Amino acid sequence: MKKFKIFVCCTEQSGENICANILSRIDIDKFQVDGVCGKQSEKYISSKIYDLSEFKSIGFFEIILSLSKYLKMIMI
Repeated sequence: MKKFKIFVCCTEQSGENICANILSRIDIDKFQVDGVCGKQSEKYISSKIYDLSEFKSIGFFEIILSLSKYLKMIMI
C-alpha cells in the first residue's frame, strides 16, 4: 500500500497543539509524516527534523540574534 506523504512544521505551541489533534484523528498507517514538531506530535512523526524547542525566539532583537542559527537550519 502506498503511503501519502505529509510535511508538518510546528514552530510554536499552538501549531503543535493543532498538529497533534489532527494527527491523532487520522489513520496514521496510511501516511508518512515528517517535519518539525514537539513532544505531543512526535509519536505520529516518521522523521522528526527539528524539535519545537529549537525555535524559542521572542521579540525583535532575540530573533535578529538567532538568524544565523535559523539560516544554518535551512541550509542543511
